[in-house]
Order: sequence, then C-alpha cells, then structure tokens
Amino acid sequence: MAEKRVFHFNAKIEECEIRGIKDIDNSFKNKQGELVESHHIELMCDYGEDCERIYLIDKDMGNLDKYKRGQIGTFIVRLDVEQDFGMKCKMTIVGFEENKKK
Repeated sequence: MAEKRVFHFNAKIEECEIRGIKDIDNSFKNKQGELVESHHIELMCDYGEDCERIYLIDKDMGNLDKYKRGQIGTFIVRLDVEQDFGMKCKMTIVGFEENKKK
C-alpha cells in the first residue's frame, strides 16, 4: 500500500473583504463526560473583481476582536494538502494585514 503524502505551504489572498465573522463552538463531552472546549473563528470573505465568496478559518481566538466587517486586506493562509486515495485540503489563517487607508 502506498504511503499517503502530505504537503504544507503558505499562500496570499490579496484584496479580501471581510463580510462576516462567527465564533464557532465545536465543544463536546468526551467519554469520561468532561467538556472539551474547541472554538475557532470563521470569516466569510469576498475577493477578486467578481467578489468570489470564500470562508476562512482562524484557530487563534485572540484574533476575534482584530477582525471587523468591511475590512479589506491580505490574508496569509496555510494550506495542508493530504494525498491518499483522493485529495484533502485544509486552509487556515496564519496572518492578516489590513490595507492602509488612503
């Protein structure tokens, strides 16, 4: 059986406008009945001339107050691609820089 291959790389998404911000709660109880806290930020964004809609995930809850609806800037995202029988891709935010106001 062939071993799965995993690739990691960063990419820029420029001129991206934040259209919505959500605090996603994925908390659950484990087999011992203990609550396991799990949160992330989901950003709904538009980019490009055709205002393509994308959803981005930020695992750093400390950034929640950093994002504001209507902000335009550049996101740095980490892409984790796993090649096994098919392809899986996970994209998470590793940086954001708001465009300077003119």
